[in-house]
Amino acid sequence: MHMHRSWSPNGYDRAVSLFERGYYDSSHFFRVVPHFLVQFGISYTNDMELKRFADTTINDDPKRQELMPFREGYMSFAGSGPNSRSSQLFIAYDRAGGLGQSPWETPFGEIVNGMDNVKNLYSEYGDMPPWGKGAS
Repeated sequence: MHMHRSWSPNGYDRAVSLFERGYYDSSHFFRVVPHFLVQFGISYTNDMELKRFADTTINDDPKRQELMPFREGYMSFAGSGPNSRSSQLFIAYDRAGGLGQSPWETPFGEIVNGMDNVKNLYSEYGDMPPWGKGAS
């Protein structure tokens, strides 16, 4: 992956800090929606300070129109409203053109090698209907 601070300074700084501190070590992909996105960012760390840090939210970054619409391989934080980004990340798939419309969806990086592996992640239980079967 290649991260670009100029695309999303707040997102870049948070992602770099979480990666460097080992937050994503042993993490897994927990949501796979074919032709849309794959999501990760649930940690198994026992470090309570790191958990608190990861749970704090960061401000949204300004939109970069030249990065829209999202292209396959773009990485961004997931969010639930303005200024809601914390630790969950997603990688856009091929038909992710609708991504990037929400204020918190600003790409901070891209997959430059191995996207074929990302696209082959198991998606049987990747999401709730209509995109997947959800939990059984």
